Amino acid sequence: MNRATRDWVDPRTYEETKHHAGCDWAWEFLRRNHGYVSDWHFVAGSDEGGHPDFKTMAARFAALDAGSKWALFFGDAPEKGAAEAEIFWDNNLCFNVITLFAFPAGSLAGAAAVDVKKVSGLQKVLVTADGHCHLLFKIGSRSVQICLLGRSSARSVHLLADAIVGLDLLSSGLKGIQDLNQLLTGNVISSRYFSEVNDHRLRRILRAVDGRQAGASYREIAVVLFGANRVKRDWSNGDHLKNHVRRLVKRGEALVGGGYRRFLQMR
Repeated sequence: MNRATRDWVDPRTYEETKHHAGCDWAWEFLRRNHGYVSDWHFVAGSDEGGHPDFKTMAARFAALDAGSKWALFFGDAPEKGAAEAEIFWDNNLCFNVITLFAFPAGSLAGAAAVDVKKVSGLQKVLVTADGHCHLLFKIGSRSVQICLLGRSSARSVHLLADAIVGLDLLSSGLKGIQDLNQLLTGNVISSRYFSEVNDHRLRRILRAVDGRQAGASYREIAVVLFGANRVKRDWSNGDHLKNHVRRLVKRGEALVGGGYRRFLQMR
């Protein structure tokens, strides 16, 4: 059984999803995709035991064209939940990535410069084939990814945001700037979670998928999600409960199969 699907019966397994933002939900469904799991084993494989170094693994992800295949540049082990995983999403597909223009310090008169590689919480730096520099920060359970365009190899840089964006990106862009300001000033990144209703439904969908991947029947999934008493009362009394469970599984399988990408456009 995939470690990502273990303990699906225990609701405590899913407690951390109560603090998930859009990209976190994307990862939760992607890491349950058997194709991704297979690619991860290829990327992380080593003849000498353990994992290759970060640079080697990043090159292997690039060789797999993981950007178009999985919407990321670098993924993590499928057994890691979103709070622990270190993911570099494709900035062209993920609205959560903060895209900034970087200019060497001193090139813009009167503008303050910052050494982003000394900002607290920096975990990894990835330079993609297009020359863009991606920085991944972890602040508690929150991840913040920054994509630097321009001469970002300089030690200290001026950071500029694009002031002219489409209406579909305006909201996420403003929130991204807010995240960046909190990051640079050492404040805790404010959380932006889904509504309680959507959060609860996604958690239920996730458990339904995990149950099927663990080999559970629809009835067994229903018992875990809705309780033995309700199943005993309603399972043979029409198809409402059966169809509800089937829809949960079908929706979850669709999200695992690629539908998770829609979460990358939510904050």
